[in-house]
Amino acid sequence: MPVDVVGLESGVVAISGGNDRTCALTESGEVKCWGVVHPFRFGYLTPIDVPGFSGPVTALSSGAPNCGLVGDAAECFVLRASDHALQRALTRSRRPAPQ
Repeated sequence: MPVDVVGLESGVVAISGGNDRTCALTESGEVKCWGVVHPFRFGYLTPIDVPGFSGPVTALSSGAPNCGLVGDAAECFVLRASDHALQRALTRSRRPAPQ
């Protein structure tokens, strides 16, 4: 039986799942992710904010890495767990996204 993801009962325009996590794109262009990052769990059904994009995200892809489309460039991030705290690394692509 499906269950609500806490805090995402409305305002979601897209979702993308990959590996052991799922990410949502909100109406305001923010990204929120939930799931499992080994060896620790983070927000199994409680999304965490993914800050640091250079602008509003308009499209989203989850996997390894996860990527958001900002303007005409892909900005990708990896979710990692270390010492029970979530760490995030962001890599910006200088190449325009495919048309």
